[in-house]
Amino acid sequence: MQFAGIETAVPELTPAYVRTDEEGNLRLIPYSFAGTTYFDEEMNQCVTEAAGADDFLSTWQEEVQTAYDAALAEDEELNTFVAALEASVAES
Repeated sequence: MQFAGIETAVPELTPAYVRTDEEGNLRLIPYSFAGTTYFDEEMNQCVTEAAGADDFLSTWQEEVQTAYDAALAEDEELNTFVAALEASVAES
């Protein structure tokens, strides 16, 4: 992910699924944004079980989290921006 005005890109995995809308168009639906899930409880359970059942996904998640943490640690401007973004989302 790249934020406007911030040089360092942020590694991120974003689970999503595709569904057909009322007009027959395919839509990409993100699993979550800023900690808010858009799936119902049944879908949340399915996604959690699928991710936990695959060592590749767990390893990949850990690698991306490590890279994310390193990017924040290495770029003070990025770290400040992400902290403010998270605080703003938490307030809403």
